[in-house]
Amino acid sequence: MKTILVLSPDTWGKMMLSKMHFAKELATEGNNVFFVNPPRKNSTFDTQQVESNLTIVSLKENPLRVFSREKCRTLYRAIEKNYIRKIRKVTGEIDELWCFNAFFIADLKLFNAKKTLLFVYDLYAPENLQEAAKQCDGIVSISQEILDRFKDANKPQLLIHHGLAPAFEQMARSAGPERNTKGKIKIGYIGNLVRPGIDRKTFKKIISGHPEIEFHFWGPDGVVGNNLITDSPSEEIRQFIDLLRNSYNVTLHGIKSPEELSTEMTEMDAFLFLYDAQKDVNAGLNSHKLTEYLATGKVIFSPYVSRFADTGLVVMDEKGGGDFSTFFSNRLKKIDEYNKPDLQQKRIHFALENTYKKQIERIRNWMNKLY
Repeated sequence: MKTILVLSPDTWGKMMLSKMHFAKELATEGNNVFFVNPPRKNSTFDTQQVESNLTIVSLKENPLRVFSREKCRTLYRAIEKNYIRKIRKVTGEIDELWCFNAFFIADLKLFNAKKTLLFVYDLYAPENLQEAAKQCDGIVSISQEILDRFKDANKPQLLIHHGLAPAFEQMARSAGPERNTKGKIKIGYIGNLVRPGIDRKTFKKIISGHPEIEFHFWGPDGVVGNNLITDSPSEEIRQFIDLLRNSYNVTLHGIKSPEELSTEMTEMDAFLFLYDAQKDVNAGLNSHKLTEYLATGKVIFSPYVSRFADTGLVVMDEKGGGDFSTFFSNRLKKIDEYNKPDLQQKRIHFALENTYKKQIERIRNWMNKLY
C-alpha cells in the first residue's frame, strides 16, 4: 500500500471534480490517500477521514501568502515550508505526490516524495508552474498545446483525456441507441452559465432561430452554489440568463447531482459545446463535459476542439471563423444520421475507455516504463 498525496486547487465538497475522482479511485485501489484542500480563510488546520484510507486535510489561510507570492519570495518560501511541515506530520513518508496545485506550492521537492507527478489542465505556464515542472518526475495533461508549454522542463509527458466519473460510467454502460421520435428534438448543455467564456451571442441566435427545438440547460445560473464566482455576475451575463428563463423553448434545470444529471441527460437527442475561444482559451483544446456528453452516445455539435480533431466523435466546425449558428442549423438536418446506432456505440466506447480507473491504469503503465 502506497501513501499518496493529492494536492488540489479545489476544496473537497459535493461537487466532485477530477482531482476528487482521482483521489477516490486511488483509495479504491488500496492506497493510503491524503487529499489536501487549498488554504481557506474560514478553515482551520484539520483532518477528516471520509473513507478508511482517504483523509481530507484542510489548511488555514495565511493572510500574507497571496501577497508574498508575488511581492516577497523569501517570505512566501517560509510560508510554503510551514504548510509542508504540517502536511507531512499528517501523511508521514510520501510515496507519490499527485500535484494539481503548483500555484499553492511550487517547490515540490520539499515534500520529499519518492515520485512526483504534475497535472496541468489549463493553458497557462507562469513562473511557479515552470518551476514545479522542473522538479517533478513527469507532467500529465489533457492537451498537447498545454504540454508544449513545458518542453523546456525536459520532463516525460503523458497526454490523456478527461476522466469519466462513476455516475456517467454507469449511464454509458446502460445507454441505448434510441432517439426521442415522438416529440420535439431535445438539445442539452451542461455547464456553469455564469462562466464568462460561454458564447452567449451564438446561443441566443441558435435558440431564437429554432423555436421547434427544446433546449435544456444544467448548471449554476447564479452565485448560490457556484464554485467559480462569489461576486454578482456582470450585466451581460444576467441578461443572458434572464433571456434563457423567459424563452418558452428553454428549460433551466439548475444544479443537479451527478446521478440526477446522468439520468436526465439520456433524454437528450444532441448536445451543444459552445465557448468563445477568445474569452475562454481552454475551450478550443478540451473539456471534461465532452467526455460526459459522449457517454450518452448522442451527437455533439461544437466549434473546433483540437483534442477531438479528426476523431469523428464530435460534429465540429473544423474551419471556424464563420457563423456557428449557421453551421449548427445545417448539421441539425442530419441529426438522425449522426445518431445512427454504430456512431452512438463509438462515442460510448470512447467514454468508457476514459473512466478514472482506466486513466490511473494509463498513468501507472507510463510511470512503470519511466522507472
